[in-house]
Amino acid sequence: IGDVGDVISLDPYYARDNLLLPRKAAYATPENIEKYSNMRKTRTIKARFSSIHSGMTVKTLSKSVIPVFMNPQVPWTLNKMHIRVAFRTEGYNVPEDAIEMPTTPIEGPDPIKEAADFAVHVTINNTESVPVRCRLFHIKQGLETAHLADEYYLDKGEPILAEQKDLLESMQMPEIIEDLSSSISLVEKYRIKYIE
Repeated sequence: IGDVGDVISLDPYYARDNLLLPRKAAYATPENIEKYSNMRKTRTIKARFSSIHSGMTVKTLSKSVIPVFMNPQVPWTLNKMHIRVAFRTEGYNVPEDAIEMPTTPIEGPDPIKEAADFAVHVTINNTESVPVRCRLFHIKQGLETAHLADEYYLDKGEPILAEQKDLLESMQMPEIIEDLSSSISLVEKYRIKYIE
């Protein structure tokens, strides 16, 4: 939320329960402002994110698997527009200029690349760059829904590009949701309606 010496405004109930009582923050009294500004001057500088939300965005994107759906009948080369649409489908608004594609082009349709992984880099606020795992699917005509198991997105897929194998191996995968009653299951999340 902030760094040592930052003065921030929050909901009073959230601040009391989550920051003040556990002693993670203090009221912005003149004495505390002076005390923490002195601490700020003497401590070592650590890497900071460009905004208070970019750290959480980096963490969320680094654990995400973004499904990219492509046509199985028309030849295509994967580009930034396809990735932007895939992110938008997942609820992320990522401009095309913030997406860095792999250097080797990915072309299709190719059944060998079905459910295989590749990585793109997303730049947040023109400063933080995070690799994001994407999984390629071909849309099949006539199917009502995708048949995906709950754990389907929790397993690592085969890399499409050999040059990205080490990067994809080092990236985290989504975590298992313990309480499915309070959130949508992975099966429901990735159920797809196909248009003929």
